[in-house]
Amino acid sequence: TYPKLASLSISVNEQCGLYCKMCDLGIKNKESSMYRFMKNDHFQKELDAEVLLKRCKELKEKLEVVQFIGTEPTLYKKLPEVIKEMVSMGIRVTVTTNGINLKNMLIPLLDAGLMELYISIDGPSEVHNNIRGKERLFQDIMGVLEENKEAIKRAKEKGFQLGIGVAITPM
Repeated sequence: TYPKLASLSISVNEQCGLYCKMCDLGIKNKESSMYRFMKNDHFQKELDAEVLLKRCKELKEKLEVVQFIGTEPTLYKKLPEVIKEMVSMGIRVTVTTNGINLKNMLIPLLDAGLMELYISIDGPSEVHNNIRGKERLFQDIMGVLEENKEAIKRAKEKGFQLGIGVAITPM
């Protein structure tokens, strides 16, 4: 028997927007490949949406879930349209976000049929903001969730799940 490809984990870009203290960018590890690629404009690229969707169509009989992870998927402008197309193929889609662009992307993601959204939260506001290197990020995330609680509630009635992802560090 052959292994079954049931899921894909995809990083769609080389953008993040934060300087987390547990990340090569945040600790300024200039020797790491991540730091070199993300700090070099020559390498700033995004995944070709057409190529991704073509591959998913080829695998749609076997592919159950696509997870958008790594760097920051909500900075990928085509994310809602890609998710909508994947959902129409019967693929379950999840996104993990640091929350930096949640204000602009939450409703488009819900409208696209996103079924699972994980927001990285590392502790109470002062701890989270310190670790993620951005003042008020925790408050901004909570504000977006509060402002859109009715839309989230409607999505949950259709099976949407909202979760928290945590980076456990000595901090």
